[in-house]
This record gives sequence, structure tokens and C-alpha cells, in this order.
Amino acid sequence: MAADELICDGTNYLRETCIGSILIIEHTEAVRVLFRTILEQAGYTVVEASNGNEGIRLFHEAPTDVVITDMYMPYPDGLEVIRKLRADFPALKILAVSGTDGPGGMLTAAKAMGADEILPKPLGVEELLTAVSNLCGRAPSRASSP
Repeated sequence: MAADELICDGTNYLRETCIGSILIIEHTEAVRVLFRTILEQAGYTVVEASNGNEGIRLFHEAPTDVVITDMYMPYPDGLEVIRKLRADFPALKILAVSGTDGPGGMLTAAKAMGADEILPKPLGVEELLTAVSNLCGRAPSRASSP
């Protein structure tokens, strides 16, 4: 395997230098760690926040290319995070994720509030990387398996 390749979930992804920065706002530590691991292995720089207020503060201190926010979390929920960040940063790319949704649910509301992409949890490695790549304005790079 070449030095610029990375195996991720059985598929090779070509690693590019500094392909984007991501802020993950998620109250569940296991989900944050999983998302961070997937994204860092794909070459992204990742910052984490365990609640909405921390995420908003971190973004104001050091903006990232994309924000991934959970919808059901404390201090405040994902809709309020989207509203606050969108008001201050209209061009920001936002991915909303939720493990609980349905017709007229939080993901539908997130899209209406300004989320660029929405994904229900659980989600796969491919789904996460494709959504983030789309938001960063680049197609996911893939190499054929050896």
C-alpha cells in the first residue's frame, strides 16, 4: 500500500494533505470518538464539543470548514446551535445528525433551519465521509483495494 493511502472500513481512501477541518458537536462521547476517528483517518482536522454552548464557543474561537451537530443534546439542542451559527456565519456548512427522527422530526426541522445536509443515526462510514466531502466541495477520493 502506498504511503498516501488509508484503509477505512475495508475500502482504501486516498489521503490528501489538510483536506478540511470539522467541528463535531455531540453529547455522546462514543459517537464523538467514532466520528473523530473516521474523519481523522480520512485526513480531516477535527475539534470536538460535548454540548451546544461549547461547540458555539469553539467555533467562534477557531472556525472550521464544516460543523457536524447532533440534534438531541443539552445546552442548547441542535436546532438552536444551527440557528446561532447560521446567524453569525451564513456560509458555514452544517451537517445535522440524529438517532431519533420521523416525518416532521428534528432532521426535517434542521434542514428547514439551515442545515446543508442531514443524516439519521446510525450511519455508515461511507455516508459520513460522502456527506462531509460534499460539504467541503470535493468528491471522496477512492483507490481500488489491493
